[in-house]
Amino acid sequence: MADGRPVRPSPVARVLMRLHDTLIAAQRGLADGSDPDYGHATRVAIRRARAALRAMGRRFGGESARTLQRDLHWLAGLVGPRRDLVVAAEQLAGLLPPEVWARLSPLFDARQQQALIAVRHGLALPRLRRLHDGLTAAIEAAGAIGDDAQEQQAARRARKLLRDGLRAARAIGDAGPPTPIHDLRKQLKKVRYTLELLRAHQDEPWLRPCLSALKTLQDWLGHYQDLTVRADLLERLASDPPARSSPATVAALHQWYDDAIAERDRMTATFPAAFAPFADVVATQRLLHQLRTIERG
Repeated sequence: MADGRPVRPSPVARVLMRLHDTLIAAQRGLADGSDPDYGHATRVAIRRARAALRAMGRRFGGESARTLQRDLHWLAGLVGPRRDLVVAAEQLAGLLPPEVWARLSPLFDARQQQALIAVRHGLALPRLRRLHDGLTAAIEAAGAIGDDAQEQQAARRARKLLRDGLRAARAIGDAGPPTPIHDLRKQLKKVRYTLELLRAHQDEPWLRPCLSALKTLQDWLGHYQDLTVRADLLERLASDPPARSSPATVAALHQWYDDAIAERDRMTATFPAAFAPFADVVATQRLLHQLRTIERG
C-alpha cells in the first residue's frame, strides 16, 4: 500500500501474475480435458510471460531465469499437441460432410486421448512445482525494477524484434515456403506481446494503429498456420492403421490434405498484400523511431 492505495504491479509483474493465476485456474481442466477452449489461455499467457522475461534482458539474467524460460517452453510444448488436435477437429467437423467426419472423428478422439495422457503425466511431475516457484520469484524480482526501466528495456527489445521481422518479411516475397512465414508469425507475436509492456503508451496515437494492424496481420498468419497444422495432421492420420483399413477414409484424408495445401499455397501468393498494411502503418507512425525515443528515456 502507498498512502492507503494498492500498489499497481509493474508491467512485467502483471504479465507474470496473470500467468500464475491462469495456471492455477486451468491446471485441473488441462489434466482432465475439461479446460474451456483447451489450452488456449494457458499458451497465450506463457507466450506473454516469456516475451516479458526476454524483454528484461540482463535485468532478469542468471540461471534461475534461464530455468524458468526452459520450464515455460516445456509446459507450452506439453499442452500444445492436444490444443492443435482440438482446433483441427473443430475445423474439420465444420468443413467435412457429416458422413466423412463420422469416419474420421474416432481417429481424432484416439489421438486426443493419447495427448491428454501425456499432459496428465507431465502435470504430475516435480517440474511443474519448480515452474511455480520460479514464477513466484520472478514476480518478486520484477517488482524491484522500476516501470520506466521496464519500458525502456521493452522498447529496446520490441525495436529489435520489429526490425528483424520487417527484414524477414521482405525476404519472403510472394512465393515463400511455409516455414519462413511460420517463423515470421512467431516473431510478430513476440513484437506484439513486447509492445503491450509499454503500458504508459498504450493510448498513444502512434501505437494504437500499429497494434490494430498487427492484430489483423496475425489473424491472417494464424489462419495460414491452421492450414499447415491441419495438412500435417491429415497426412499423419492417413498412415494410422485404423484409417488404412478403410480405403474411403484414406481417400477422404488425402483429398482434404490436398485442399488444405492448395488453400495455403493461394495464401502464400497473397502474402505481400497481406503484410503491406502493417508495414505501411509502421512507417507512417514512425514506430521504430518512437521505440528508440522510449529506449533512450
